[in-house]
Amino acid sequence: TISGVTTLASGTYSVSAVAGGCPPSAPGTVSITINQTPAAPTAGSNTPVCLGTTLSLTASTISGATYIWTGPNAFSDATQNPTISSVPSTGAGTYSVNATVNGCTGPIGTTSVVINLPPSAPTAGNNSTICSGQTLSLTASTISGANYSWSGPNSFTSTLQNPNITSATTSANGTYSVIASVGGCPASTAGTTLATINQTPTAPAASSNSPVCAGFTLSLTASNAGTTYSWTGPTSFTNTNQNPTIASAGTINAGTYSVTASSLGCTGPVGTTSVIVNTIPAAPTASNQNGCIGNTIPDLTASGTNIQWYDNLLNLVGSGSPFTHGQTAVGSYTYSASQTVNGCTSLSTTITLTINALPVKPNAGADVSICYGNTIPDLTASGTNIQWYNSLGNLVGTGSPYATGVTAPGSYTFFPTQTNTVTTCESLKDTVVLTINSIAPPVAPDVAVCACLLYTSDAADE
Repeated sequence: TISGVTTLASGTYSVSAVAGGCPPSAPGTVSITINQTPAAPTAGSNTPVCLGTTLSLTASTISGATYIWTGPNAFSDATQNPTISSVPSTGAGTYSVNATVNGCTGPIGTTSVVINLPPSAPTAGNNSTICSGQTLSLTASTISGANYSWSGPNSFTSTLQNPNITSATTSANGTYSVIASVGGCPASTAGTTLATINQTPTAPAASSNSPVCAGFTLSLTASNAGTTYSWTGPTSFTNTNQNPTIASAGTINAGTYSVTASSLGCTGPVGTTSVIVNTIPAAPTASNQNGCIGNTIPDLTASGTNIQWYDNLLNLVGSGSPFTHGQTAVGSYTYSASQTVNGCTSLSTTITLTINALPVKPNAGADVSICYGNTIPDLTASGTNIQWYNSLGNLVGTGSPYATGVTAPGSYTFFPTQTNTVTTCESLKDTVVLTINSIAPPVAPDVAVCACLLYTSDAADE
């Protein structure tokens, strides 16, 4: 017996028999072959594997070898690299393999296999209902050691346990699914959650009938952007109408007004409009006017801006100051004047235009003729507030009688008028002629005078 034999012991062995002191017999021979026992194969697998998937076992290659596998669940297989499809949880454990070459079976190689169980489906949730532009937050229940895989509308994917979608739009509406995996093994079912994103309204276009005048109605308007509206503004103004009004608005109501639109619980951004409330200007200052028929009738005047004139029937008859009314007949005429500043019209001021008749002209009586050298008489005229004018139209005196002051011979024409003390209207002129006659000198008879000449003859001297 050769223990621990190796392949070196291969060869021809001879044997002779010796009996009773006799010479050995002729030897007998035998040829011995010692085959090499294969080494233990290197065993491996794709462990860990998930329950229900394929377990793949591997053994290193040994030339000319055959293999025998054994393992849990009475597993056995004679292939080098066997597989177990749909491996059950009882497939976990140690698997052994040995190789046989030329009838020589070597030692076993082993590999330990882990079968992971898939987790249960996570509980999925979200924070909807939300409004577009807000953040959609997805949640999955915690599973120890799990990895997560989300999918959803709009090609959404995420590997976070609790992902967020910022500034979500309505395209993010729908069902989101999440699968948890532990040890690379996904749950057999997904957790799902339905997300609802309502559209946030746009900012309404805000406007008004500004500028308005104090005391008038301020009308605010908002374009159609939602189902409900909320206005705020100066003096703690609030209103939920789409198009509210403020009756008898004052200057305290001037400023910025803001409005938001809401729909399905979603409130949009603010729309604004700036409002101007102008004060009503004071009534213009104006005075009554008087005129006398036949004279120039005064225009009407009023202080203020953008003056407008109305007749007694409140018809607009003119604008500006002064205002030429065109009245020429005796009578009393009522007008009203207003001013407009920043589109706001004042209360009216009433003006009376009176066109008075002229008083009758005074009676100066008959013309006066007087001789030069006599006392020149004063002139007289019947009437009130008599005024005297000369032929040049100059005022030369007042009252009656009137001392003309003229003394030289000649003819003088004077024109008296009278004036109404109430209306100050002056009458037409009367005419009176004052004549101062010169006294003619006495007339002497003509006298004839003869001229005497002294004549001396030169002949007497000769």
